[in-house]
Amino acid sequence: MSLKLKKVAVELSGLFPNGNEFLYYEDSCQEAANLQAVMARDNTSRFLLLSSRENSGAFALFEGESVSGNGMFVKKAPLTEKNAAALRKVFPWTGPVPVLNKKCSFGCGDRLGLATAAHAELFKKYNAFPVFAQQSIRELTLTKRTYRSVIDDATFQVFQAGYTGGYGADGDHLKSFEHIDMA
Repeated sequence: MSLKLKKVAVELSGLFPNGNEFLYYEDSCQEAANLQAVMARDNTSRFLLLSSRENSGAFALFEGESVSGNGMFVKKAPLTEKNAAALRKVFPWTGPVPVLNKKCSFGCGDRLGLATAAHAELFKKYNAFPVFAQQSIRELTLTKRTYRSVIDDATFQVFQAGYTGGYGADGDHLKSFEHIDMA
């Protein structure tokens, strides 16, 4: 995280109750479309901490608790489906892309949606293309997840790791048109 952005994040987090307890995932600090964004956490959850000089544009795409001060708008955005879609719109590298034209790909299959950030750190070091969002119908049933939640979890964790190399998504073992429609 750049010193400037870290200073801004720390200063602005003070506008929230318990904001002085926020911890930041430094690799996640990004700027685009007049928006500064970082993944943070407190004692109970992870969230996006967003700041902008405008209460419109990219900032307005995200839902969450908003405050303002020092000429800035700040939002504590929970990790929701809507915020995952907004993150993919503002930072396109957080969404999956086609894999077929990649020479070397590797499926990670983060079954519970908790390990992708660690996988992404590893892929920063190698010339291979990861498939982070990968689940079978059987796995979705056992874990009570959906294809959408698998992609959303990958989106947030790729952002958290600051991984900009791209990744794929794969619906494994689709056996019916219903399964294809779900994917």
